[in-house]
Amino acid sequence: FALPGGRKRQLDALVDGWLDEPLLGKGLGAVARVIRSNSQPWAYELAYASLLFATGVVGIALFLYGLSWIIRSSRTMIRERNERVEVLLSLLIGTLGIIVASATNPYITKFDALWTIFVPIAFINHWLRTRTDQLAPGVMSARGATATRD
Repeated sequence: FALPGGRKRQLDALVDGWLDEPLLGKGLGAVARVIRSNSQPWAYELAYASLLFATGVVGIALFLYGLSWIIRSSRTMIRERNERVEVLLSLLIGTLGIIVASATNPYITKFDALWTIFVPIAFINHWLRTRTDQLAPGVMSARGATATRD
């Protein structure tokens, strides 16, 4: 697969920079030898290469762990035949679209698009809290009310 000239230079610079600090990366806000924008020298089009450059293997592992948690929790929710599965699937498809598009466009690294990852997390957390309240009657919930079964 071939990248256009500018993205190829970015990829080479980001990988070279990452190789200097492979475990923890160069740090958020670090600049590689190729600068894409003078007003935002830390911003690159290849979001995942940029994430690897900035956070190293540890950061990528944490990012992938977070995505795997979303997938595992979603599978559990689907298996339990929750009535909100249609909403969850819509959220997951939208989030997947942003994640895939971020391979060559910096959507996921921008604050105004980063929220798309947190919507499924918030939805799953709401389901987990509701599920916990239903499974543990008589136990004090995080909201301070005692869950009871009718």
